[in-house]
Formats: sequence, C-alpha cells, structure tokens
Amino acid sequence: VYIDAASASISDISFASGTYKVGDVVYGTFTADDDNYASADHTFTINGRSISASDFGNIGSNSYSLSFTVQEGDNDVAGIGSLTYNLATTDPLDNNSITYDENSIVAATKGGSAFHIDGGSPTVSAVEVESGDFKIGDFVSVTITGNEPGLNLDYASINGNTVTDFTDWGGGEYEATYTVVSGHNDIDDLSSLTLTTNFSLADDAGNMSN
Repeated sequence: VYIDAASASISDISFASGTYKVGDVVYGTFTADDDNYASADHTFTINGRSISASDFGNIGSNSYSLSFTVQEGDNDVAGIGSLTYNLATTDPLDNNSITYDENSIVAATKGGSAFHIDGGSPTVSAVEVESGDFKIGDFVSVTITGNEPGLNLDYASINGNTVTDFTDWGGGEYEATYTVVSGHNDIDDLSSLTLTTNFSLADDAGNMSN
C-alpha cells in the first residue's frame, strides 16, 4: 500500500535572459516537489500561450525544462517582472497542485538580468517618392511611413539600387535618400510604376517588416 497525501507543488521558475523577437524560442526551468513527473502532467500558460507537453523535459533532481516560441501578436514584455504566467502540475497519483502565477512564484533570469519579448513585427504602410526631374548626381527623397517610432533600416532599394542614407524623423516617419548615378534605370513617369522601391524596417528586437 502506498499513500501520497501531499499535493503536487512547484517552487520556482526561471528563464534564460535575452531579447526575443517573433520566431525566437524562450527556454526556462522550474522545480517541482518530485522528479517523476511526466511532461503531460504540467499545465502552463506563459505570456498568454499554452505550453504543450512536447515542450517540457525532465532534467533530474526535481528540475524540469520548458520552452515556448514567440509568435506574432504576443504580448510585449519589458523585464522579467512583467511576464505573466499560470503554472500547475499533477503528480502520478493525481494530486493536483494549486495554480501559481507571477505573484505567488516570482520568476528569475539566468545568464543576465535583461528579459524582453517583442511580439509585434513592424510594418510599412506607405512609401512616397519626391516628385521632380532628376539627373545624374541628384538626390531623390523618399518618405517611409511605419507603424511605430524608433525603427531601423534593415534593407532599402530604390530603382534597383541599395540605399544607405536613412533618417528617423519620429512618430513613425522615416526618410531615405537615393542618389542618381550614371547607368541607373531611366524613369519616364512615376505613375507608370517603373520605379521600384523595396524597404524593410526592423525594431530593436530584430523583428523585420515585410
């Protein structure tokens, strides 16, 4: 006869420090009251995402690993203290733990103190090319409208040529400058759509616009 009169419990949780963008995997560990839990015993929701059984692992000495992937639309997290979660587990004899959250178990970081999740990729909503007639050596101004301030230039091409000059005017407005060089494509009329523009903006976490 074996009697288990103790409820299952979780005593701590920690996550690898870092800055995470859409598609990145966040790894963590937690400690339970025993070392014989199966992956399916755990019911975790972290930053609004349910963790599947395949994302848990038993690493011994009552310690377990977990992981989750940052997805588009996930909540932004500025510091480990802003991460929300609900954690529960059930031991092999079906004793349930209480449900723990960020208030009952305070998460820690490993490998550093910084912890940031950016779950929103930037977008470019408009690209406006300066009007006028331009010859070799002239500068053509291009205004780019993004969905947020503070973005960086990931890639820019105008008339098939890479552009490096980039200015952040604030409020999601940006400007690039294209210099006309001998041998570049002639453009007869902007309305003919023969002028090609290709812009990609990135946020500080590394999320890139389409």
